[in-house]
Amino acid sequence: MQFLKSTVMGLGSAFTMGSVGGLPFSLESAEPAYDAGLPDFILLRGKAKADGSSVAVFKSKQPSNALAQNALRRIKTLRHPNVLAYIDGIDVPNNGHVFIVTEDVVPLNAYLDDIRAEYGANSNEEKILIAWGLRSILGALKFINNDVKLIHGRLNPTSIFVTKGGEWKLGGFELTGEPSMSAPFVQHDHTVDPRFKAPECARRDWSSVASSPTYAVDMYALACLIIYLHHPSFSSPSDCSRVPSGLSTFVKRSTDATASRRLNPDQALTSAYFESHFLRQMTFLDELAIKSPDEKVEFYKDLSASIDALPKHTAVFKVLPALKAIVDFGVATGGKAGGNYKLDPSESHMLPAMVKIGSQLSPDEFKDQVLPTLIKLFGCNDRAVRLQLLQMMESFAVHFDAKLVNSN
Repeated sequence: MQFLKSTVMGLGSAFTMGSVGGLPFSLESAEPAYDAGLPDFILLRGKAKADGSSVAVFKSKQPSNALAQNALRRIKTLRHPNVLAYIDGIDVPNNGHVFIVTEDVVPLNAYLDDIRAEYGANSNEEKILIAWGLRSILGALKFINNDVKLIHGRLNPTSIFVTKGGEWKLGGFELTGEPSMSAPFVQHDHTVDPRFKAPECARRDWSSVASSPTYAVDMYALACLIIYLHHPSFSSPSDCSRVPSGLSTFVKRSTDATASRRLNPDQALTSAYFESHFLRQMTFLDELAIKSPDEKVEFYKDLSASIDALPKHTAVFKVLPALKAIVDFGVATGGKAGGNYKLDPSESHMLPAMVKIGSQLSPDEFKDQVLPTLIKLFGCNDRAVRLQLLQMMESFAVHFDAKLVNSN
């Protein structure tokens, strides 16, 4: 997978010092990173000057672009786990460009191409990753439509981006606004792909849009996105024969000609389609901080037993960082600097999963991404953790050299 490979291999690579509107970031290249098909921006890859971490840089195609300015204004305030994470941005004065810096992501279509090249079209991996992604976008719509009372206005494949861990994030807020005649999605409705446009928008019945549930326009577009994911050349919502049976009712209800009868994102999230073992694992991982020790023990055991079934990029870039964060938190909140510290006794059960993920990495990647955490664990004075480390020593001892052992 090109994006995932470049993420790992590019950690120490050189990059071009390009301008990002005076912000503390550098561009790898002035050329677009992907043929993303974004209507108002080009997507560039960059790095933070402070620590070299990778970022995505969205640069407006035209200077002083009102839609790009609206996208910047909205993404600054729309903070949610399922929304593209804003880092920095600027509307360069004196007829300059708009720059938006976000977490490192790729366009949805580029991600899908990688997944299908890696696992094959219609593979089980593709199916579970799409289900996870759709649930994330529903979570974003629940927040935007129900909580903030906004309409996204241009939900389609070009408004969705994916992290290296496989998490789908909603972006593309150029047309986002309150349901009113002055809203960008009203004034610029000609920029919306007709295939994703709700009937009331297609006939420009804006009074109907204003009086309908705030989610109606975007849920119609999401249903069309589901059709697109399984049939990219679809021409209308009726062309849904390839949609999985678990989503057919969702699509039919969300493309109802009567806006008030469309599914609420809240309702859609309760669908059995989102009840897979994989999705339950990802949900638990996101909620680790509020789980009881007994719940964590069962989760870690289940995770270790199913690591080989996880898509590799999800295991390496989603699961592994979450496990490492637990240790880092324990170190940060434990005793004096350099001294011993204690972890929750349940955390010893996460070691098999961590080491199994590490076994999928190259020796250099293991030393960079796993070994520092194992070294920290050797400073833990919890007997269960130390016993687990000793029992698993054979699995990772090859990565310890004499200098490292003596210094620690």
